[in-house]
Amino acid sequence: MEKHTRHANIDLVVLWDTITTSLPELQKQIEEILIRQSQETDILSPFEDEEEYER
Repeated sequence: MEKHTRHANIDLVVLWDTITTSLPELQKQIEEILIRQSQETDILSPFEDEEEYER
């Protein structure tokens, strides 16, 4: 039983290291996506021109 627990702990350490190592890259990718989306979407003016707004 002790051997199984030791292997499980090692697996968790490896998993935790993988997660924490990849977090900065994941944050960077999310930020890039959000910046791109905000540039593509004009939140303040949803209509191309005022004629569409009046419809």
